[in-house]
Amino acid sequence: MSLSLSTQRKWFVLKFGGTSVSSADNWARLTRVIEEHVESGRRVVVVCSAVSGVTSALDSLLAALGSGQDWKTKLDQVLARQFALAASLGLDGQLVLQRELERFKELIEEILRSGGPSAKQRAALMSLGELSSTRIAAAWLKKRGLSAKRVDARDLLQCETRASSPEDSQHYLSTYCDYAPLPGLQQRLSQLGCDVIVTQGFIARDRDGDTVLLGRGGSDTSASYLAAILEASGLEIWTDVPGVFTTNPNTCQDAHLLKSISSNEAAVLASMGAKVLHPRCLQPAQRYGIPIHIGWTKRPDVEGTVIQAEVENPRTGLKAVSSRSHLYMLSMKREARWQPVGFMAEVSRRFSDHNLSMDLISSSPGDIRVTVDGAAHPDADQKLDSLLEDLRSICQPELTPEVASLSFVGTSVSGHLRELHAALEHLTSHEVHFVSHSADDRHVSYVVPSAAEDALVRDLHSAVFQDWSDSMVFGPSWHDLQNAASLDGARPTRITTIQPTGASQRL
Repeated sequence: MSLSLSTQRKWFVLKFGGTSVSSADNWARLTRVIEEHVESGRRVVVVCSAVSGVTSALDSLLAALGSGQDWKTKLDQVLARQFALAASLGLDGQLVLQRELERFKELIEEILRSGGPSAKQRAALMSLGELSSTRIAAAWLKKRGLSAKRVDARDLLQCETRASSPEDSQHYLSTYCDYAPLPGLQQRLSQLGCDVIVTQGFIARDRDGDTVLLGRGGSDTSASYLAAILEASGLEIWTDVPGVFTTNPNTCQDAHLLKSISSNEAAVLASMGAKVLHPRCLQPAQRYGIPIHIGWTKRPDVEGTVIQAEVENPRTGLKAVSSRSHLYMLSMKREARWQPVGFMAEVSRRFSDHNLSMDLISSSPGDIRVTVDGAAHPDADQKLDSLLEDLRSICQPELTPEVASLSFVGTSVSGHLRELHAALEHLTSHEVHFVSHSADDRHVSYVVPSAAEDALVRDLHSAVFQDWSDSMVFGPSWHDLQNAASLDGARPTRITTIQPTGASQRL
């Protein structure tokens, strides 16, 4: 039975990732998560990614449409994944997805006529992944007896920019949205008279009414935007991993779950290579004091990671070793002078002119070294050639592709040099291009050849992390979490019962 929608009920946002929404077993678990929130008196907004594999299949479809290849087979592959999920849930995919099937036909005909796809058309077609998955999700939740309604995310999120042309890829494929609280929208959604609202991640609308995408990590960012707009008491992100670990568990089986970290630490981890959340996802929740819980769809009873929005007295110390590959390193040298004026400013201006950001930085009077993150700049290959040419007017630039960064992340990192001492011995047998210590003292990073990345991560992690006694920070290891016997033991309390510290006591 639907709960009455009194004005006292707080919003709560749940985001389900692509793997999470891709099977009937997962939906059975996630439905129970939704029911628990509803039974606790919360208004629930469910944000869904596209079914796993659909976004990649849509990319292949667009490539085929643009090259004159067999696009019909690619379309069949897109639809087959969604029809299979619907069938596993006892739903008629043809019936449930009727509107999306019509839209596929319209867009494909438009692209073929225009010789596209343009960035505008690409965004419109890609959005059908999330529009389809939420159509299935809403039908399933209604079948389970929940009072649920599907709402188009493009009616909830709007970017403030206008496209310069249909080919404006930055606008259509990787935009930003305003996320200031909207009491009017909160009231409008409350008046829908349902317990659960199902909407899409990844997509929004621009001021001209066109579909735009939020880029890499877009569904997580959508959920964080909506949590801020609705002044939600919390945000849960359900995914195929148990949470944030002390290092990549695929590289190191002894990586331990981080039970609680600050939003600042999470932002640094995301920027330095942790794959669980995108850095853009964290800012809206952090700004409005909304805690984020990362849950494991496979085992909802596992405690997961809480990212505290505001922590008055955060625990200091090292929390993780993270790494990134596929970085570019630029070394810019000129004759060393005593107290040179303007060298960094000249270099920085040229990076800005080419729309490239300087990632890690190390400098001396005659040498500035920086990295450029290819993940943040997919078009870096093209831009770096022109940047190098521009830099030659002020220095001798040298580009080194394929370097990696290894980062010790935490709070007040410089106060824990004793732990770092043992780890640094492992670096002596490898070339270290440069070291970068962040001004906020949240990471110390080492730039090394990419080939050394995985082995060094394991060695550095084992050297630094040996004491797991702080149970407020460290949870079980990845090895133990994979062990079914250990999971049958004590079952931790759901994270949504934990009260955040400081001003964010909202759950």
